[in-house]
Amino acid sequence: HVANMLTWVCLEELSYIRYDTPRIIDAEQKKSLEKLFRSLDPDGTGLCSVEDMAGGRDGGIEALKNVVDSETVKKVCGKGPISQKRFMEIMCESNFRGHEDAEHVWLSDG
Repeated sequence: HVANMLTWVCLEELSYIRYDTPRIIDAEQKKSLEKLFRSLDPDGTGLCSVEDMAGGRDGGIEALKNVVDSETVKKVCGKGPISQKRFMEIMCESNFRGHEDAEHVWLSDG
């Protein structure tokens, strides 16, 4: 009985801090992000690298034009390759899911 009571109390407390499931981005935003991802994945592998997101692997003039550098991308995305679904999660607007199966959402309050 005690275990059941504690479980009920925990579930009740969790309900106070639970967020509603965010909406999925609209079709126009999805299309825009997919186009951007394809530009970072010209070989069509379904993956882009940290360097691709930071403006290219060669580190030339194009990389200097970018707002974000590869070290910042690594801190946010990790060091490995980034799939299109993960890219959608990272790049979509705050408080929205990048796709139906999204596991992470960036909230506007941090």
